[in-house]
Amino acid sequence: MSPPSEGSETEPYYYVYDYQGTNLGAAVSTSNYDTYGVLYNWPAVMTEDICPSGWHIPSDGEWQTMEISLGMSESEAGDTGWRGTDEGYQSIHHSQFKNRKRTKVTPTAPVNQPKRLWRIG
Repeated sequence: MSPPSEGSETEPYYYVYDYQGTNLGAAVSTSNYDTYGVLYNWPAVMTEDICPSGWHIPSDGEWQTMEISLGMSESEAGDTGWRGTDEGYQSIHHSQFKNRKRTKVTPTAPVNQPKRLWRIG
């Protein structure tokens, strides 16, 4: 468990949104842990067994499929680096989603970073 003030491009770091300490027990007892779960830096994502059995880290192609289904153009989805705006937010407020079961869409990114990655579930 790492405070948001710490990070690394080579070592795995794990965060709970808006939690400033390093105590795992205290971090998982926060409402933000219940809401957002754990946030990871890239080296942590690349750790073996990061996903539950039967799950995997999505490829860029899988992200592109999701982004396009949420309203991003194919050309923008094909860009590299940070891309998109608020397609997830827009999708839950679009008329085609009225009267359907809504999916919880929440931004996930390291603290002090643009909130352009989305966890859907």
